[in-house]
Order: sequence, then structure tokens, then C-alpha cells
Amino acid sequence: MNMMKTIAAGTAVTIGIATAANADCGIAGGSVRVLANDFPALHAVVSKAEECASSAVTFAKNHTTEHRDIQVAAMTANPSEYTTAIVANSSIVPLLNEGLIRPLDDLVAM
Repeated sequence: MNMMKTIAAGTAVTIGIATAANADCGIAGGSVRVLANDFPALHAVVSKAEECASSAVTFAKNHTTEHRDIQVAAMTANPSEYTTAIVANSSIVPLLNEGLIRPLDDLVAM
């Protein structure tokens, strides 16, 4: 439960930073690739993050009810198929078991 609060807070901070930085979100270049469940609330969050796309930053998203089944393979590939996975209690365990979760403590502290 504490991990979920940390992830939720980190996501909120990330979205807040993205909103404050306007269209380019301060990302110099590269790509953002998001894997998420197919829920309307997650569509809204990811659509807001998609505003970070620019000529130097590409953005891709995959909203699917199959996210739990594909996330470990997609995140362990080299290079990873996704840069971000939005998780919940039911989908976080496989990622934890494979060591694919990065703590957001430093971002939350900022």
C-alpha cells in the first residue's frame, strides 16, 4: 500500500511538472512510450502527458486490458518496449518480482 502511495504521488508530481512546463515539458528529446490499463481515468492522465510531444519528443501509448499479461516481457526487452507502465495493486506484483519497479522517493522529495 505504501508503494502504491509513492507511485501515485510520483505520477502526480510528474504530471504536475509536465503541466507546468507547458507544451514541451522540458524534455530535450527522445520518446515516451506508455503502457496502461484501458480505463477512462487513465486515458485522461495519459492524454495530458501526451501534450509533451514535440518535434523532438515522440509519444506513444497502449491502453489495453491485457497490460498485466504483456508488461513484464515488454519492460524486460532490451531496449524496453515502454518507458512507463501505469500500474495498480493487481498489476504491480509481477513487475516487483522481476525488479522492474524504480523507487520514486527522490522525485517525491523534490
